[in-house]
Amino acid sequence: MVDPRGTGRTRRLPAARTCVLAAGAALALVALGGDPAAAEVEAYTVHINEVVRRLTRVGQSIAVSFAVLFTVVAGLRWILAGGEPGEIDKSKRAFAGAGMGYLVAFSGEVILLALDYVNGYDA
Repeated sequence: MVDPRGTGRTRRLPAARTCVLAAGAALALVALGGDPAAAEVEAYTVHINEVVRRLTRVGQSIAVSFAVLFTVVAGLRWILAGGEPGEIDKSKRAFAGAGMGYLVAFSGEVILLALDYVNGYDA
């Protein structure tokens, strides 16, 4: 592929470089007597499991952060309501939103543990 800036130089494609590295790794595994397909699949499986685990942790952190924020806002709203039923109702809805945030965070952990059990992955 020619460089679009007109320098006459060619650019190397990252995909080609990745393919060459993967082929080299496969040849090295064959030379060492290993099964390249099994090792590659296991490496990708472990990598995907770690990516899913980290994404779940980030999602849980965000959900818990919002849940804590809703809890604080709901508590302040209730304190500052002064007995007004409309404001107390808004604070109750904010508490319900916080509860949903905690539920999302907890259910994410349960789902992740269930998938780890089904997959047989030990972290």
